[in-house]
Amino acid sequence: MECEICFESLTALIDRELSTEEEIQMEAHLKQCARCREEQQTLLASYQVIEQISDIDFTTDLWPPIHSQISNIETETPPLISTLRSLFTLPWVPATATLVGAVGLALFFSYQQGVQTTRQKLHDYVQQREQVTIEQTSSDQVITALYPNPFAIRGRSYSENPFRPE
Repeated sequence: MECEICFESLTALIDRELSTEEEIQMEAHLKQCARCREEQQTLLASYQVIEQISDIDFTTDLWPPIHSQISNIETETPPLISTLRSLFTLPWVPATATLVGAVGLALFFSYQQGVQTTRQKLHDYVQQREQVTIEQTSSDQVITALYPNPFAIRGRSYSENPFRPE
């Protein structure tokens, strides 16, 4: 038997929840394995300590303080929420919050417009750079780019940055 299986079954052995065959296997393993035997002794000691603890006598006198503490916990609100509630009772706070939200949305959409404009300019630049000219020689057509890409080698396969310092 493996120690891991024994560790998992120790409480079942102590509580007499194992079959006779399983108990025999566990006892045989415990005779051979000092580590598992030590774990069993530790569990037995904790069981004995728990049995020695006397039961708490719950009298009716204990309930009112417990109930009042539970009631106070349920009704208490965090200080931040109560502060926000008191602020929103003032007439100018919701108006200010609405104004700040509207300004934030306007800034967001203007930023998005700027991003779209930048993307369009970049797209136009790339289109311009990729324009080609076709030259007719006696037997072949030669296609050359008006603005060759310094990163391209043989058409459109890209290599490392040629401007990077070595």
